[in-house]
Amino acid sequence: MEFDLPTIQALEKLFSTEPSEQDEEEESEFAGFLGEKEEERKKKAEERARLREERRKKREKERAEVAKTVEGRDPDDEGLKEPEYEFVYKQAVTAYDAYFGLSEKNPSSLCCEDLVLKVKLPGTSSLSELKLDVEPTYVKLKSPIYRLAIYLPYKVESEKGSAKWDALTSTLYITMPYRRPEPGEEEDGDGS
Repeated sequence: MEFDLPTIQALEKLFSTEPSEQDEEEESEFAGFLGEKEEERKKKAEERARLREERRKKREKERAEVAKTVEGRDPDDEGLKEPEYEFVYKQAVTAYDAYFGLSEKNPSSLCCEDLVLKVKLPGTSSLSELKLDVEPTYVKLKSPIYRLAIYLPYKVESEKGSAKWDALTSTLYITMPYRRPEPGEEEDGDGS
């Protein structure tokens, strides 16, 4: 196999470890272009960070206002007990979901439609003894024996909720539809 001069020069250039003038020119052309893109990315990242910080401060301010309301105790609250409670996530499941499994639902709490707060109130005889306040981020409940003020794990549609009293077990079931965040809105509930 014979090699002519241009072939040998091309091979020498290919295997050379020193950069040529042409390589340096090509790199300098792209360096400015890539640098501009990097600056643009940095500016966008800074803007996103600034918006996140503004939202965080706004949420902190809202939570501080809610905390005053939720945790503000009346003098007559002294001696009231906190009842036993638990959150239950309720999901509407159809035969389509159960047998075919083709929907995008999964067992996680994010695929649930309702948040149910189960509050056990032994010694309470009727629903009329209870004072209940449900807001999108917290629930307050007061009775002659109990006092409960808690933040919810997710925002809820408080106006669309319902409460049912089970006299046999002295349990209050508060069902609240889960409020889906708007596009661009961050999910938050009790401090997440």
